[in-house]
Amino acid sequence: MIQCLIVEDEPPAQKLLTEHINTLPSLALIGVASNVFEAQEFVEKQKPDLIFLDLNLPQVNGLDWLRSLGGQPVNVIITTGDESRGADAFDLNVIHYLRKPITIDKFMLAVNRYRDRTQVSQAQSKGSADVQTERALCLKDGRELVRVPHRSILYLEAQDGYVKICQEEKKPFLAITTMKQLVEKLPSPPFYRMNRTFIVRHDCVERINGNQLTLCDGQIVLVSETYLGNLKHLRGHIEGSE
Repeated sequence: MIQCLIVEDEPPAQKLLTEHINTLPSLALIGVASNVFEAQEFVEKQKPDLIFLDLNLPQVNGLDWLRSLGGQPVNVIITTGDESRGADAFDLNVIHYLRKPITIDKFMLAVNRYRDRTQVSQAQSKGSADVQTERALCLKDGRELVRVPHRSILYLEAQDGYVKICQEEKKPFLAITTMKQLVEKLPSPPFYRMNRTFIVRHDCVERINGNQLTLCDGQIVLVSETYLGNLKHLRGHIEGSE
């Protein structure tokens, strides 16, 4: 059973989430907190598997509480009517962002994403050799949340406050994120930052000529002086994988 905690101050929203949780046999509700102080007590004493967290809470909002948890292992699905805080929420590695009113189908989608993340985490702890292919980024494309498997990414390109995500056999899209955030989330190897604009996957590189890369789609990338160390590691990774 997945032990769930609702952090929500509005009774109608508390009631709806409770009904959704009770609808799914694999979920169990262990408590309802009306503010972050009650939520903190639940987290410390009962250690819920999954938290449904509203953002607009009295005294301390949900995002500030999440930041205060630091590295504590919590799995959070945001539940809110405030659409403007989505990017901030995903920076904190939340599982999903549900806008009110929350329908049962969207609720089930969010729970399934939690299951996907849990399965990957369990495989990692067992040292599975196949985990790398299952890792993914969760990125915002407009109002939509897009799951982007690491194995599908060719390269990433910063563009006017967005990042273009270029994937195998898919059209690129602009994600609401930053290069700094992506560098922190993507493993190196196989991903390497080459300048302020580009992050490339090693097997997307077809040619290296000095500090110039030619990618698999013909894109030319010039490696800046700051990232020449990454270029050295990229060369070593490519040569070692042949």
